[in-house]
Amino acid sequence: MDKLIFVLGVLASGQVFASCNAESPIRFDKEANHILLDNKHRLMWMDCVIDPATKACLTDNQSSFSATAKQALEIATSATLEGHSNWRLPNIKELVSLFAYECEAENAKLVMQVPERLNYVWTSTTASNGNSAGLLVLSTVSTQITPWGLSRTGPAVLLVRDINQTVE
Repeated sequence: MDKLIFVLGVLASGQVFASCNAESPIRFDKEANHILLDNKHRLMWMDCVIDPATKACLTDNQSSFSATAKQALEIATSATLEGHSNWRLPNIKELVSLFAYECEAENAKLVMQVPERLNYVWTSTTASNGNSAGLLVLSTVSTQITPWGLSRTGPAVLLVRDINQTVE
């Protein structure tokens, strides 16, 4: 597991220092109220952190957004937001692509409605068994990938779906 975390960290950090290309196509577009289209990866993101209690976008005056892995998985499988019910937790690669690449991460933060104090986000990628069993979380600040116990709170919930999925 440590090797996987190291390899993913190296892959992410190798791209962080890549130069910004002003001629590259626009990666993110706002589609609707809380939907962000990722044209590069053909993903649709909820552009807000999901409140574990209401399963809706967190408002600015709410102070807590942390969830357990069980809550995060339940939210992802049961939420109906912006007319779609096929949301899911992002896998580690999708989340790294959102926060790890310097130019694109700045672009995403400009258009997404995420709290400044957002530190960790749940992924759907599982950690190894044993003491580190659980889901992996990503630090939005350092892009460090960490196994997180299933019952511990702290990470936030971001939801994603494939753009090409049929509308439900």
